[in-house]
Amino acid sequence: EYTARQCYLKALQFDPKNALAWHNLGTTLVSPGETVPVEGTEYTARQCYLKALHFDPNCSRAWAALLRFTMSFDAIRRAPPQFYDSTKHIYQPIVPGSYSAIHVGGVEYGPQQCLAQILRLDPSGVSNWFTLGSLLLPDARINVGGREWSAKECHLEALRLNPSSAFAWNNLGHGLAENETAFFDGRLWNRKECYAEALRHDNLVVLSWNNLVNSMREDETVAISGREWSRESCRLEGQRVAHQQRVLLVRPTLLRLG
Repeated sequence: EYTARQCYLKALQFDPKNALAWHNLGTTLVSPGETVPVEGTEYTARQCYLKALHFDPNCSRAWAALLRFTMSFDAIRRAPPQFYDSTKHIYQPIVPGSYSAIHVGGVEYGPQQCLAQILRLDPSGVSNWFTLGSLLLPDARINVGGREWSAKECHLEALRLNPSSAFAWNNLGHGLAENETAFFDGRLWNRKECYAEALRHDNLVVLSWNNLVNSMREDETVAISGREWSRESCRLEGQRVAHQQRVLLVRPTLLRLG
């Protein structure tokens, strides 16, 4: 019987330019620094994905895999924007400057450029759009599919694809200046309204509760799903949800120890 890795190595013996086989081989390397020999040369996961793009620049799976290597997860700390880490199936906070670049065909690609390539090949990825928007500076633009996009336009595209995306609403709100608005669904939205809309779709996002609190005046209230919330009640709800989530994370460990 063959393991998955052995199957991909066998495929590369028959066709050394098989981009998908190179990508799939990279997915079998899960430990940091782990390598696999191919025709006498040791390859890391990153090098396998780069090989895939060398033979097929339109290999979207390889671009998506390499996106991880442009993000320095060890350097990531608490910050308002969110990045979807598909390897962990969770949303990670983004810190500007916490990422590096890769080189494909002599061209440097940061996470923004990797996401632009991914969206060029498949423009339907909601999390890719709002992640790209979170990585762009307010006055920056990036080319995707022959069109220049601003950060706000990336978030709005995510919402066009999925108007119920709480993280797209949250990140749109975070990208707005204090008196700035965004036009969506026939009306203008300010920062506070974006956070409230995010919570209407998902009231378990602690970050949106915190952002909403920071966008409100002390005497201000906001309506969420038919209920009026004061600034203090939003703060307390955010703390309650955060505590609940910590308990859920710890409980499986306690059960295993017991």
